[in-house]
Amino acid sequence: MAFGSLPKEVLQQIIFSQSHSPRELRNYSLVSRIFSHVAREALYKNIDLTFDERGDEDTDEKTAQRQLLLLTSIASYTYISANVRTFMNFRPWQVGYMQDVTSDTREGVAEIVVQAARNMIYLTKASFVENPLAIEVVDNLSTYSRLTDLTIEGFKPEEHIWQPNLTALKRLHWTSPVRNGDQRNPPHTASFLIKVVQSTCPALESLDISLLRLSGFILERLERPALSMAQYEHSKISEAPTLTNLRHFGLTYQDAYVAEQIELDAMIIHFVTKYSRTLKSVSLPINRGTVTLETSNFIRKVCAALPCLTELSLVETTCSRGGGQGITGLEFLEELTSALASPNREIERFSMENMKESFSPDIGRLFASWGSLKFLRLGDIDAEFGRYVNDGRLDFNSYAPEILGFIIALPQSLQELYLTINGFDIFIQDTDFDFICTFAFRIFNILVKLHTCDIHAWVSNMHEGLGSIPHSAVFYRRLPSSTSTTGIQSKELWTSRMDCGYQGSYPRVTKWSEIVEGDFEGEDAEEVWLGGYKNEGGWQDVDVDYSWPGWVNKLDNYPMFRRNMWK
Repeated sequence: MAFGSLPKEVLQQIIFSQSHSPRELRNYSLVSRIFSHVAREALYKNIDLTFDERGDEDTDEKTAQRQLLLLTSIASYTYISANVRTFMNFRPWQVGYMQDVTSDTREGVAEIVVQAARNMIYLTKASFVENPLAIEVVDNLSTYSRLTDLTIEGFKPEEHIWQPNLTALKRLHWTSPVRNGDQRNPPHTASFLIKVVQSTCPALESLDISLLRLSGFILERLERPALSMAQYEHSKISEAPTLTNLRHFGLTYQDAYVAEQIELDAMIIHFVTKYSRTLKSVSLPINRGTVTLETSNFIRKVCAALPCLTELSLVETTCSRGGGQGITGLEFLEELTSALASPNREIERFSMENMKESFSPDIGRLFASWGSLKFLRLGDIDAEFGRYVNDGRLDFNSYAPEILGFIIALPQSLQELYLTINGFDIFIQDTDFDFICTFAFRIFNILVKLHTCDIHAWVSNMHEGLGSIPHSAVFYRRLPSSTSTTGIQSKELWTSRMDCGYQGSYPRVTKWSEIVEGDFEGEDAEEVWLGGYKNEGGWQDVDVDYSWPGWVNKLDNYPMFRRNMWK
């Protein structure tokens, strides 16, 4: 059979069954006409404009030229734009605001960007920072009949919002800036967006609203006419639930004033009560300082309103509820774990970036009462307030056994574990982390369903600050093994270790494995950390082309590294 006569479905399987670089897909498109159609589908299916801006003029210019050529093709040819399903230029402010080509203000570029947005009518997923392309899509959202997943950061819904027509959205995450001098305060922004989605998003399954105060820096504002909110002013929302598929709700804020916090908290209580029959997951704000009794009561009140709750995320912010009675992290966790203990509740996923306590077996035993827990992401108290600091240096010889004791006290149901050691003003030496990297055999033999475990040490590097990745980290993965000498079930335990003493340098990443036998249960990890990534360290390689789209910063993009609103 001639290659060109193969069914299109077979060619699609050849292309889509593996990951291919843009250069490889471009070469495939030259094989034959039919192969060209299939390769084009893959080449333009997922557009990601995020890149690692390096301050290198040649590299950044090359990136800008390539991105502009791409958007020009999408704007000019509908047979190309019809292939685009996902579009991303989202880069959280905490990581760094990257000015990609969609924010280019040169004459003619904005028109190309807007036309590209109009042509991508088959989008299913999009993640945007503020730019003309994002505004075009948001203002005309109902015309994108397949767009179900939308992430927005950088402008307020009061500034740009779609017409009051039904949309296909299922997941929406909107991070709205709070600027000094805004006429509309954070509660107004949250209330307005909630009104909009209840009016126009009947299929919505997940809604996250983050209100981020910009403090000292202001992003350059785009010149554009203001959009009136009059179209929603007279909308009346039924007290009965209208979002019948809603499963997740999150409302977090930073640096809100006391009166605003009280109003936002009341809004959260009202909303989760309204959707108590369908909601299974919530994200709530918690102060990075002292926990108060009022905060504890608020969180437990939200949880009590949700009988089907399976996932709880407490997002660390700089909010403060105007004083109140302070309680210890231990007291907070005792109350919370008791209120959500099995068998009455079935919490499967829990995240808290700073639990206001050091890791210890006693803390681990608190979570042992959650018999359904599968995923745990937890950070300890800032090390400067903990018990394991000696003259500014974290004493891992004393702390590491406590961390191990915490892990092995956790419930047997656990499958994924991500721990953060917080130490902004604390330093360590690389050898201090050695013992933390020896846990694999003990933790996987005791927690028989566990397949993934990370421990990240966010402590000061040699530049006396925190970078975009932790100073040191270890990544444990349990994978299937084909080797067994006794017929007993065996697993391959992989350990990847990362040490990064200097900002701007590439960390040293090593990996090793061991095969162990035991009574393991459940699924294994999909792969070694970052596909087996390793690096001997050192400064950037001058022979590497860092321009878009060929080079990806795997380390900075690792999703389990923390991204705090307050950083």
